[in-house]
Amino acid sequence: MRLWSREDRIGDKLKEIIGEDGKNINPSDRYVVDIELWHPGGSQSARRALDEVRQLVQTDPENGERVLDEFSGQFIVLVKVAVNGNKLHALLELDIVAEANFPPKPHFDPIQAGRVTARDFPTPLAA
Repeated sequence: MRLWSREDRIGDKLKEIIGEDGKNINPSDRYVVDIELWHPGGSQSARRALDEVRQLVQTDPENGERVLDEFSGQFIVLVKVAVNGNKLHALLELDIVAEANFPPKPHFDPIQAGRVTARDFPTPLAA
């Protein structure tokens, strides 16, 4: 058994860009990443974990660095951030981080989906 490491925290999609150990992180690049935190068990502890990430991101913010979204549920704590490479390095070192990864991308054209009407669907079969 071993402790969760920096390499364990890098999600598959992020790993494709920054490498398995994060050595390809460009300090000046801006990264938008979803971060899953280890849930500490209680809502107040989860809030403190989110505060720790927020404080790291908001310390001397550069080039639009900020917390974009966050969610603290009964079993999961998530935060989406926009950070430069240096702060991404720092986030990957936090023990409270379970995984950092790029957000999912839709596999459809949202413009085309917005143009769909009822006529574009087949008539349902009679029951």
